[in-house]
Amino acid sequence: SRSKDIKCYVQVGLMMRAMFHSCSLIHADLSEYNILYHESRCYIIDVGQAVLKDHEKAMEFLLRDCVNIISFFGKKEIENLVSPNELLNFVLAKTDSDSTSGNIENMNVSALSSTQVKAWEHAKTLGEWSHKYRGNITQLFRN
Repeated sequence: SRSKDIKCYVQVGLMMRAMFHSCSLIHADLSEYNILYHESRCYIIDVGQAVLKDHEKAMEFLLRDCVNIISFFGKKEIENLVSPNELLNFVLAKTDSDSTSGNIENMNVSALSSTQVKAWEHAKTLGEWSHKYRGNITQLFRN
């Protein structure tokens, strides 16, 4: 369903960000084939080829991951997707909360404008947020 696709799109972007900031990792082969969906949650698998963010080709791999993810969700007809470069900027943007938390739920307000942060604070779950703001999903990844 469209609601599930939107939730997955948001979750994957947040997980890419968490991998980068909390784990210093880039998947390096992320696509729809490396994402499992179970009980309303996405799980990134096949991380054996992941590289550290200081790898000489790290940014090349991360951009490719972003292209793959935006391409996949574009096929799902989610309106107003961000560009691969905008997703890349979202993943790379650093805030104080990134360095102190490995928990994805605590990272959901990172790199968002104050208006976007307020929207997230008023939503108790990712599902509530995507249901209420599904027409403005682009705002999540754009500053």
